[in-house]
Amino acid sequence: MTTNVLCMEPTALLSEIVTAMYENKYSCIIIAENNIPIGIVTERDVVHFLARSYKEEFFYNHHASDFMCTSLVAIKDDKTLFEALTISKMEKIRHLPVIGKTGAVIGVITQSNLVDAYFRVIEGATEIIEKNVEQKTKELEDANQRLRALSLEDSMMKIGNRRAMEVDLQHTHSASIRYNTEYSVALFDLDFFKKYNDYYGHPAGDALLKQVAEFLKGTVRDSDRLYRYGGEEILLLMPRTDLESAKTLAERVVQELALEKMAHEASALGYLTISGGVSCFNPPSEYPSWKEVVDKADKGLYLAKEKGRNQIGVE
Repeated sequence: MTTNVLCMEPTALLSEIVTAMYENKYSCIIIAENNIPIGIVTERDVVHFLARSYKEEFFYNHHASDFMCTSLVAIKDDKTLFEALTISKMEKIRHLPVIGKTGAVIGVITQSNLVDAYFRVIEGATEIIEKNVEQKTKELEDANQRLRALSLEDSMMKIGNRRAMEVDLQHTHSASIRYNTEYSVALFDLDFFKKYNDYYGHPAGDALLKQVAEFLKGTVRDSDRLYRYGGEEILLLMPRTDLESAKTLAERVVQELALEKMAHEASALGYLTISGGVSCFNPPSEYPSWKEVVDKADKGLYLAKEKGRNQIGVE
């Protein structure tokens, strides 16, 4: 569940509720008296109320193009449940249009659809657990494997895992080509992390990775997505971002992390620093897939290390 909940009094005006939903990007508002919930206002409730209350002229004088969201995120009909879960989570959307081979809309996946599908997977695993474990070991292992495959998050750093990263990058790359929009990636690596582990021990190293992940989540933009690329390497995906803007953001990460002064006695500076490489995909481009974009960022990271670390490199 999410603990980021907004409560309002029953006397709150509709304008106040709609403004709160819009500014905070909430899909619902809890109505409470003395912090005790007595009701809930959802987006659907607002739509129904407007439909009953507004004069006909209001609807006839406004078109869908006046208020629709133009940052459309769609998914092809051959994608898996895991891919749909990943895209809806990382893009922070509740409705996912489904397109066929011709690009035409053939349906929409809602959060309810995803919850139902996920529940069926869990339900299947539960049924196996309740049966004779000795006879059903293989089925149980298969069910657990399916549940692990649906995991989107790195269990330690609490950011996206490698599998979720690959799905999101593939979707972002395809959407970039389809809608002729650019995107950028930054690949970060903690400087002298092996020395940190040797000096402080691996438990301290794990704690540091968690601390860095929290710092990054508080530094990047809401539209950006973080993934554990491997070990102490972290990938930042920046949709609809050009190279210069991506480089500026990555350099800010490097500078602000250094200002945190996280202790690193095995480093010459005495505190933790980070290096990174940045690349951008801007269609039409010679890159056939997202892998080449990440590879170019990796080469930029190598350049940053060659130049002394604690900086951003661009090949």
